[in-house]
Amino acid sequence: KKSAEVCNGHQWVLMMLQRPLAGNTANFPALSCYDVALLRSQPRNGVYWIQPSMSNEPFQTYCDMDGRWTLIMKIDGYKTTFAYDQAIWGTKETYNKAMNMDASKEAKLESYWTLPFSELRLSMVVGAVTKQNWNLTGLFHSVS
Repeated sequence: KKSAEVCNGHQWVLMMLQRPLAGNTANFPALSCYDVALLRSQPRNGVYWIQPSMSNEPFQTYCDMDGRWTLIMKIDGYKTTFAYDQAIWGTKETYNKAMNMDASKEAKLESYWTLPFSELRLSMVVGAVTKQNWNLTGLFHSVS
């Protein structure tokens, strides 16, 4: 840890300088959830601020630290919001981006079009069983 002496007008005070952890604030976002995990000794699942290189502004997203995954969408298969013929697949617009992790809330986040990736995790919950598929290719550029 670094320190500096600062005068408060009456006396010199020793202050410890500590840089905020990347991802904790919009002023100091990480590049991705992977970046958040690399910069922390014990990363935890949760909402973090990221700003991928293709993004003009930082935004919040959910990070699953078990695999360093970044949430891009939440889709309810019983609803038609994200049906295969909907225009939402080809737009750069968010949908319900509030970070409520309620499984019944659908969402499309900025990470859908700003975060390049080579691997995609698709998780589906059918009844009480979670099914996961791995190694899918880019989503936005595949459907737009």
